[in-house]
Amino acid sequence: MRPTRSDHDRVTDCLAQVDLADMETRSLSTLSGGQVQRVLLARALAQEADVLLLDEALSGVDVRHTGELISLFTQLCARGTSVLVSTHDLSLVRSHFARCLTINTRIIGDGLPAVELDGSRLEAVFSRTTTPGRA
Repeated sequence: MRPTRSDHDRVTDCLAQVDLADMETRSLSTLSGGQVQRVLLARALAQEADVLLLDEALSGVDVRHTGELISLFTQLCARGTSVLVSTHDLSLVRSHFARCLTINTRIIGDGLPAVELDGSRLEAVFSRTTTPGRA
């Protein structure tokens, strides 16, 4: 099935949402790592899914675009899209995310970043093993 005009318009709109509209015709291999991350996010947005699961989606993205993408995530959530972002950047989680799920082979905690990212929780999250039932 060939892409329709509507498909092309949606892709153009999604590239604009991640500030890459001017690079629509460029080959992926010519883009920086951060730009590739943004293309992959635009690709996910074009699917119009109810849930976005983004693994290290902000890794390699410059500071300005990181802020813009976080604002985009907030807008998506306000429109009813669930956005789950995995990251190892704890300062980003503390300053920009309303909820934090910490995992080390199992869920260690789920709640406010200020609570989930305290010393004892982080020790459990970053230790090599965890004791079942204990955080």
